[in-house]
Amino acid sequence: MKTICLSGAFDTYGSEYAFVGDQLLARGQKVLAVNTGVLGSINLFTVDVEVDQVARDGNSELAELRRSKDRRGQNGVQFSLIF
Repeated sequence: MKTICLSGAFDTYGSEYAFVGDQLLARGQKVLAVNTGVLGSINLFTVDVEVDQVARDGNSELAELRRSKDRRGQNGVQFSLIF
């Protein structure tokens, strides 16, 4: 069984990601959900990696990103995942 990474801004597109995740799970796929939305999280599905961990791995702090409302990484933060 494959694991599919579902990565995105769950703070603003949570219902859309929930739909995609449900479709993948219904087809027997495993889903690794990674939230990159700096404005918050959701409770529509299980999030495996939250944005605070993503920010730390990108050498930034989530509080700083939230203060600046920087949703596009304008401050030079790189969101990267290494598997």
